[in-house]
Amino acid sequence: MKTKSVLFASLAAVAVSLFIPVLSAEPEAGAPERKGPPPGERIEKMKAELGLTDAQAEAIKANMKAQGDAMKAIRDDESLSKDAKRAKVKELRESGRKAMESILTAEQLKKMEEMRKKHEGEGKGERERKGKPEAE
Repeated sequence: MKTKSVLFASLAAVAVSLFIPVLSAEPEAGAPERKGPPPGERIEKMKAELGLTDAQAEAIKANMKAQGDAMKAIRDDESLSKDAKRAKVKELRESGRKAMESILTAEQLKKMEEMRKKHEGEGKGERERKGKPEAE
C-alpha cells in the first residue's frame, strides 16, 4: 500500500512539473490577442512578395520593433484615458505608415497596398462570422 502512495505522489509531482510551463505560456489576463504571424515571418513574407533588399528588411524589422514597444507603452500607460490611448495608437500607425513609405519603393508600396486590400477582403468574412462590425 505504501508503494502505491509513493508511486502516486511521484506521478503527481511529475504531472505538476510538466503542467507548470504550460500555465506560464498563457497570455496575461487582459492582454490583447496577437493576430497574424510573428514579425519574423511577416518580414520574410514581405521580403518574398515585395522583393525587399536585406537593408529594407532590416529597416522594417527595426520599425516593427519600435512600433511594438511604443504600442506596449501606450497600453501600459494607466494615466491615459481610453480615448487618449486610441488617439496615440492612431498617431503611431500613421507614423508607421510614413516610415514604410520612406523604406519602400513606389512599386513596392503599390504591391503592399494590393496585399493589404486582399487581406482586408479575406478578413471581412471572418468579422461577419464572429458578429463583429466591419472595419471602416
